Amino acid sequence: MNLTEQLMSEISRRNALCVAQRIGNDPELFKELVELVFSSKATLSMRASWTITFITEKHPHLLKPYLKRIVAHLEKFEHSGTRRNLLNCFCEVDIPSSLEGKLYDICYRLLFSRDEPVAVKAYSMQVLFNIAQKEPDLKSELRLVLEDFIDHESAAVKSRSRKLMARL
Repeated sequence: MNLTEQLMSEISRRNALCVAQRIGNDPELFKELVELVFSSKATLSMRASWTITFITEKHPHLLKPYLKRIVAHLEKFEHSGTRRNLLNCFCEVDIPSSLEGKLYDICYRLLFSRDEPVAVKAYSMQVLFNIAQKEPDLKSELRLVLEDFIDHESAAVKSRSRKLMARL
């Protein structure tokens, strides 16, 4: 199976799920898919990252060897959809403590960026919340940030802020 051709054949949930099903729990095929996320072609990168979200729902362990590289590159992806999809994955996987600080800083910047779409901000909030659950010192800082977002952001971001505040 040529992953690039399959991913570029159409942009649809059905196609992403089809590729995800073919890859399944195969670490070698998953590695090939991850390499496509780092492609210089933004559309291919976004579609590969979307497929990764479906795979990590069932097989989150497959993403673990690539977390450091993804975190290091997260802000460099050209397509915001790639960031959105990978942040979605970070919401579902256990982040190693060695990456928590860097990922927290990145999500914080993405949350306050005027250029990022709502979904990137919402997933960034969730990642910040997940990390703060392990690091109690961050909870009060996050509470202040979320309170501010309740007053000044879009309806979707306000909703996510309220839900996370209730759990802090």
